[in-house]
Amino acid sequence: MSSLKKMIMMGQQADNKEYPPYLCFEALEDGFQASFSGSGLKYSLDREVWADLSANEQTPSINAGERIWFKGSVGINTTYPYDKGSFGATKNFAASGKMTSIIYNDDIDRYMTAGETSLARLFRNNTKIVAVSDDFFTYDVYGFRPFFQCFANTSLPKAVVRISSVIPNSSAGCFQELFWFAAIREVEILNENNIDQLFASAFRACTSLSVVKYLSNIAPSDTLTLNWMLSVPATGSFIIRDNVTFDPESFRGANGIPEGWTVYTESEWNNIKNGI
Repeated sequence: MSSLKKMIMMGQQADNKEYPPYLCFEALEDGFQASFSGSGLKYSLDREVWADLSANEQTPSINAGERIWFKGSVGINTTYPYDKGSFGATKNFAASGKMTSIIYNDDIDRYMTAGETSLARLFRNNTKIVAVSDDFFTYDVYGFRPFFQCFANTSLPKAVVRISSVIPNSSAGCFQELFWFAAIREVEILNENNIDQLFASAFRACTSLSVVKYLSNIAPSDTLTLNWMLSVPATGSFIIRDNVTFDPESFRGANGIPEGWTVYTESEWNNIKNGI
């Protein structure tokens, strides 16, 4: 029996075991293979047996519905463009788990500190990633620009960006150019941090963007959301919390809400979605 088949069988047997939330790709088409342009990465088909993945080496081929997990210690990069490598893929896939598993191996939930920016450009130019789990962008503490251009020029249609706690000022530029030139159509943001350039140019030139759910009491500003919606479509829907504490009409423009976009409260938007 081949080692690949053994790994798949072990993965089926281990489905009920508790594992850390490793970065996971689920194949949506037969013949899926992934690659990583950097070094220090391992992959597994069962989360039990791990194999080294050399730079630009392709993983074993898997079929639709099968999964592959990643962990490692790819290192950090504190100089522009801050990346340590990016993923490629041969077929469409969905991602889940924690991206931090490629930095911290099994210690996935530890905090990212200033300078640990290995997630920058992680999926840049990857047109095969078409879905992520709702908790994919949920983290506690960030370093400087850790997600710089992480999903730039990708085909991902929808994402939830959830900052789950108060984060330090060292997180300046955390999501800078996150979806720069991407095909993102809908995004939901949950944030209560007013940090310099946290979302600077995050959705710049996203020409398919039509829905932004901004569920925060922190108003957009020339610092927090600098140029975040520059060169997006002229019309769209911007959803805010019910009873939000700021006047959305006071924050029109590329650094806030685009001039031609319609503002709805969350209740109003839900009624529209439900046909009420």
